[in-house]
Amino acid sequence: MNGSRTEPSAGTAPGAADRGREIVPNARKKGHQVVPFVADESLAPGRLRPGDFVPGTSTNNVPQARRLRRQSGIALIEMALAVPILILLLSGIVQFGGMFFLRSQMVNLARDAARRVAVGDMPPSQVQPFVASGFGTWPSVFTVAVKMPNPAIPSDKDVAVTINVPMSEASLMDIFGMFQTGDLTTKVTMRQE
Repeated sequence: MNGSRTEPSAGTAPGAADRGREIVPNARKKGHQVVPFVADESLAPGRLRPGDFVPGTSTNNVPQARRLRRQSGIALIEMALAVPILILLLSGIVQFGGMFFLRSQMVNLARDAARRVAVGDMPPSQVQPFVASGFGTWPSVFTVAVKMPNPAIPSDKDVAVTINVPMSEASLMDIFGMFQTGDLTTKVTMRQE
């Protein structure tokens, strides 16, 4: 059979039902179409059987180079659809991560300042510079309010420190105008000792 080999299928005697079938190694991996190839009268002509290959035929009769170009075009379209969504998702993660970090920093600074004022380690006039040094360079715009206890009211013994940061300053990037209005506010109250 022109240099091809014939292999028996599992469980049958060599050459019994598989006589005449041409076996081409790795034919499915190369994109060859399964086509009936019968050279023996014992097999019905024209029937498709697994493992029967005719070399040189492809799965969809399209030349290999054109098929690869079509697949790369499909990949380019898929990427063009997926990349904007991934960029939007990534920028949302960065935006919310920055706001959660700023909120945590505001709570820690307000708690530390309120505690220092409540125990008498820091006068209320020093809270603004203390918070500014804690923030560093970001955010550059914020307000600090300190509420001291009223000596006329014996039950009022609370020190409250409130920090406000405008959302336009708190947001890292402008995503469709979101997060640009309002304030990010933190208020911590401590009992004066």
